Amino acid sequence: LSQQAINCAGLVAVHSADSYESKQRMMAKLGKDGRYDHRDLSQFLSEIPTGWAVIKPRPTRDWIDGAPVLIAIDPVDFSQPSDAELGLTY
Repeated sequence: LSQQAINCAGLVAVHSADSYESKQRMMAKLGKDGRYDHRDLSQFLSEIPTGWAVIKPRPTRDWIDGAPVLIAIDPVDFSQPSDAELGLTY
């Protein structure tokens, strides 16, 4: 996402961040200052297991309500569409 889109987000959810720029951007959104060493968080952002996410609601009235939280996301069971439904028949 662009920086403008991230700045307007009311809820930040990080499922994975692999590139250095993505990690720095997400760490800033999670409230970690780039002037300090946060290697543990940077490594964790690239190793978040499938089905988990770090979320941070914003803006909040209380600083405790705005703390980043690790959550598990329930899997969604979608049936796989056929080629005809996708318009891929030749």
